[in-house]
Amino acid sequence: MDELLKQLPELFSRAHPLAQLAILAGLVLGAAYFAFRSLTKGLRIKQLRAERDQARQKVRDLDLLVRELRTKLTDSVALAEQRRQDVQGLTEDHGRLLGELQRAQEETERATEQLDHFRREADALQQRFDDLQKIDTDVWASPTEQGTAPPPFVARQNRRTRFVAFLNLKGGVGKTTLVANLAGAYATGVAGSSLCVLVVDLDYQGTLSNMCVSRNNLLQWRSQTNNRTSHLLLADGNQSKAAAEVLAPLLAPFEGTGQCARAILADEALDHIDFRQQARFVVEHREVRFHHRKLFHDDYVFTQFDFVFFDCPPRLTTSTINALAASDFIVLPTSLHGNDVDAVPRTLRWLEKLKALPDFQPKLAGVVLNRTFRKGTVADVTKDEKPLFGILEQRAQEFLPTGNAVLRHVVPSSQDVARFAAGSVRLGTQPAGHSLYKGVAEELLQRIG
Repeated sequence: MDELLKQLPELFSRAHPLAQLAILAGLVLGAAYFAFRSLTKGLRIKQLRAERDQARQKVRDLDLLVRELRTKLTDSVALAEQRRQDVQGLTEDHGRLLGELQRAQEETERATEQLDHFRREADALQQRFDDLQKIDTDVWASPTEQGTAPPPFVARQNRRTRFVAFLNLKGGVGKTTLVANLAGAYATGVAGSSLCVLVVDLDYQGTLSNMCVSRNNLLQWRSQTNNRTSHLLLADGNQSKAAAEVLAPLLAPFEGTGQCARAILADEALDHIDFRQQARFVVEHREVRFHHRKLFHDDYVFTQFDFVFFDCPPRLTTSTINALAASDFIVLPTSLHGNDVDAVPRTLRWLEKLKALPDFQPKLAGVVLNRTFRKGTVADVTKDEKPLFGILEQRAQEFLPTGNAVLRHVVPSSQDVARFAAGSVRLGTQPAGHSLYKGVAEELLQRIG
């Protein structure tokens, strides 16, 4: 090959000119071809490299997109699972709530049935209570046993003391508050000079006791070892004792009145002896209606007190009957509310029946309007109270036709009275109490003095 390449110039020089031109042209064309091929190949390689780079970028982009899609798919799967769990939880809650709603509806139906049952029972019990009250009235009014006579009722002109029973056979009318405040007001001079008053709590709940007597005295008089309360007024053993011997240990100081007022307290022991003595009266025909008359219609009381106020419970207990049998007058407190107004003639009818009780002496001193919207007199009641006042006056007047059954003066509602009832002050002994109770105190004094 090297030898051939050395001879090429000589061979080219001896060739025909046309052949030389042809050879040169072929060489040029060959060089041009190879140059073109090289250029084309370079461009193609560059193009392929660009396409490769683009393909790689697309691959990278696709990979990134795939990753994002995988992330979103994972999040979507997690969200879908959470939603599925939420839906499952809501479905369970819905089922549970439906069950609870069904049970609540069933319980409501049962409660409604029970309420209707209780209402029927309450109506029946109320009817039984009314019937029992009527039975009690008839039983208490029965005559004394042959050969026995009640203790003497000392005539009013032969004593200074006036006995007053505060009674309403419906509770919640402010009766006890009226007793405590009137007693405190009389003892501190609301009617001029101070009057000596003894209040006797005959309701075992002891509300009057709490209003009138200090806490220390309450504890002292009610202690288990020294129980000196109104239940002893009915004790059989005390009927053979002198009044002073029985009553003196029971007289507790009425706070805020100095020496002018005293109180005989009550506690749960009274409830037991009330029932026991009533049973003896009904079953054994033992006379128990005049214990209080024997004890209180005595010089020991006459020489000390201008008034004895019996605060009776809203029931015809043995103590209530004893208080009525010892009293000169009955005061019936009420308010101008529908149920309270209706209770007044009912109480008065029972009192009419009790007139058959042997030697029954008390007269109706009057009905006292309590807790009115305005102070003053019955002429000052509001237009809303007037219709009920008219009904009350008409019904009460049937039992006291010779005069005004309802006192003209009224006791208005007052925050001071509410605080007193809660035990914070002894209102009747204060100027504010005198202002509230003066009209009623003076009018009542005219009727029972």
